[in-house]
Amino acid sequence: MPHPPCDIALILGAALHDDGRPRPALVRRVAHGVALHHQGVAERLLMSGGLVHGPVPEAWVMRDLALRAGVGADRVLVEDASRDTVDNMRLSLDLMAGSGWRRLVVISDAPHLPRALWILRRYGVVAVGSAPEPPPSCRLWPLRLREACAFPLSLWKVARRTRP
Repeated sequence: MPHPPCDIALILGAALHDDGRPRPALVRRVAHGVALHHQGVAERLLMSGGLVHGPVPEAWVMRDLALRAGVGADRVLVEDASRDTVDNMRLSLDLMAGSGWRRLVVISDAPHLPRALWILRRYGVVAVGSAPEPPPSCRLWPLRLREACAFPLSLWKVARRTRP
């Protein structure tokens, strides 16, 4: 499905291998964001992911992938302090504050997007979601189960954390 032009694509992180290499989900998300950038859909890419699993923040690994794929360094922003999806949204919105950017596309795996978009709506931001095509061997039920468990925790976190 074609996407409307956006000011920025917010690409959500995913766990790294113990040695800092990106896992396939992270590679797919970044490749999808890069493709949207190259198609002219997203002017900028915002990589969001902190030091959760692995020796470096996810966002810096994501940035390196985008640069190697031909995205200009001036078109890639990094949010490297988040530790979960609520933080991804809150801290990314803080980085975007005052930029004038209004059109946002969020990139993650399909089961994760409803929660991510719900969090943004709770913070007063309307965005569209976009997911990379999963490989044929990818089983989505574990991701859906994870999201079913994560949603109540996100409800609680958003309720107690207001965006500055």
